[in-house]
Amino acid sequence: MSDAVGFLVIPVLAAVAGSLVIWLVSRSRRPPEPEFGDQLRALAPDERAQPHPQPTGIVTLDDQPSEET
Repeated sequence: MSDAVGFLVIPVLAAVAGSLVIWLVSRSRRPPEPEFGDQLRALAPDERAQPHPQPTGIVTLDDQPSEET
């Protein structure tokens, strides 16, 4: 192998090897990303939460009028 090819190939191989090492190290330190279904469940409203009761707005009248004195 000529010196010119060595000067071209060796730095390229070293760059690829260094990139792989950096990628493997950063991948092991990174927390796993949640699955798509887990993300949807996190965004969905809680099924266990009950809505707050709202007044109906209907006012009932007494059947028997009260006696005023």
